[in-house]
Amino acid sequence: MAYETASANDPNDLIDKLRIFALANGWTVDYNGGRTNPGGGLQAGSNNAVAMHKDGLYVVFYQDTSSNSAANPTPRVANYTYPGPWVSGNGSDAQANKTMTTTANSMSGPYTAYHFFADPARNYLHCAVEVVSGRFTHFHVGTLDKAGGGQAVAYNCALRWNFTTTPNYINTISSQQHGVPFDDLNNGGSTWTGTAVRVDSDGVTPRNQQMYDSDATQAKGGFVSAGGQRLMSYMARLVGSSTITGRSPLLPLIVMSSRTSGVYSVVGSPFDLRLIRMDNLAAGEVLTIGSDSWKCFPIIRRSGAAGVENSDFYGYAYRVIS
Repeated sequence: MAYETASANDPNDLIDKLRIFALANGWTVDYNGGRTNPGGGLQAGSNNAVAMHKDGLYVVFYQDTSSNSAANPTPRVANYTYPGPWVSGNGSDAQANKTMTTTANSMSGPYTAYHFFADPARNYLHCAVEVVSGRFTHFHVGTLDKAGGGQAVAYNCALRWNFTTTPNYINTISSQQHGVPFDDLNNGGSTWTGTAVRVDSDGVTPRNQQMYDSDATQAKGGFVSAGGQRLMSYMARLVGSSTITGRSPLLPLIVMSSRTSGVYSVVGSPFDLRLIRMDNLAAGEVLTIGSDSWKCFPIIRRSGAAGVENSDFYGYAYRVIS
């Protein structure tokens, strides 16, 4: 099945369930065991790690419990992509030419529910988790639906939220302190970026980029605010739901890569994943469009009250492949 929902106890259990789901959808497991250091040896706590590949896309998932803080709490689910093949001596954290690791934070379990999405004919694994009732997180790996020629662009992303209440980052999606999948409004670096891509076409440099709006050498795109290169920002903010029908359009999550400093190319958008305004939608609601079903979730919490997580009415719509 290309869609699965159930509950999981913690990140290790979630990653293992994702491994089993991926196997059923055409993926090959290269490694399944303790999180390992480069050169061998287990990381402290021997947290679970899984390395998988499908049709040239190589990915790693592992549990991260390092550097716990109020702003960036553990445990986390971490992921990255790399060109492959798997090299056991590099360990689970440092495969050659890897993208930047992205992590979904504050993932103590047990979870209300997880939702896994795949398509056996394509290369992606999309994951939405209801961590506690009403609060969600997301993490994804895949290759983009290409815009034009060139090689398909690999991506990994995860929602890293800043839970600080003073200042009030927790309640403000437009803060640069959050790493939001397929959005470039963040402070960059390994702490707050939500999306990383690998671009292997012609003269693109660097190959590994992060979606980060304040660096001209990095990838661009997104929707949260009106500045920079966030291509869908006006559509997401101003179109919203129809005042006549109440329906919300599904908006593409467009990614641009840096070719040289300040010069960008649109490289594609993820298959079967869209941005949606949830003004008139409940978490988990399904939209039926022709023969397609799209399951919708808030980015973190739908219009959360003051002092709690709040992603306004932004959400992701996942296509359910039967």
